[in-house]
Amino acid sequence: MAVEQQKLTGIEMGKDYPEPIINLEASYKAIRNRA
Repeated sequence: MAVEQQKLTGIEMGKDYPEPIINLEASYKAIRNRA
């Protein structure tokens, strides 16, 4: 039961986070290019 809950939570987190992570990566690259 707990394992199923963790899987569902992982899926939910996966839905929430992809875009911020992509934005973070893009801004990191932009900062490195400027430096």
